[in-house]
Amino acid sequence: MLGEHDVSDDEVGHYPVSKRGSETGITHGKVTASHQTVSFVDGDRTYELTGLLEITANEGPFAEHGDSGSVVVNLNNQVVGLLVAATEDYSKGYAVPIARIRDTLQIQVLSAPMSFKGAPSRRVPSGKDKVTLILCLPAPAPQAGLIVNLTTSNPAVAKVPARAAFPGLSDRSLPITIDRASAGAVGEALIKAVATHLPNLKAELDLHFE
Repeated sequence: MLGEHDVSDDEVGHYPVSKRGSETGITHGKVTASHQTVSFVDGDRTYELTGLLEITANEGPFAEHGDSGSVVVNLNNQVVGLLVAATEDYSKGYAVPIARIRDTLQIQVLSAPMSFKGAPSRRVPSGKDKVTLILCLPAPAPQAGLIVNLTTSNPAVAKVPARAAFPGLSDRSLPITIDRASAGAVGEALIKAVATHLPNLKAELDLHFE
């Protein structure tokens, strides 16, 4: 996963999500309501689950028995909640929002950071004017892809492309070519990569042109 996201009231009604369950596999839907209460009977006792997100399937079932506990994610592969219930016709699912899990249990979703392969540093020998860095994601890129902004702390030494893009559902790695800024340029530059829509997803590497 690429972190977590709290679905706001403004997003309810149109916010797209998906889940992968043991019973129904990958299904897609949208958050159609929040602060929902679901009741269920166990023997002679009735229980209520409150404060849930309601998710309506785009088509067919969203979840069935056996899918409970599935992680519900958004288009950026961020966790928005955990599935706990479904309607009798399975067209709707209900999830505990990740904010409630985080606040109640005092936990948060942890994921490995985005990183440059070989970080924290890389040396480019004299006479070589290009180097290819491999940027790695901790989870598959979102289905729509992921754009990364690139910067260098020393443009007189290292020239970087302004942006690079992971294709949707890629193999989690992306080659990025860095050029020596000019013939004979030597020195160090800190190369940074930050995901456009996920600013907490970032990586950096010290590059030294000899």
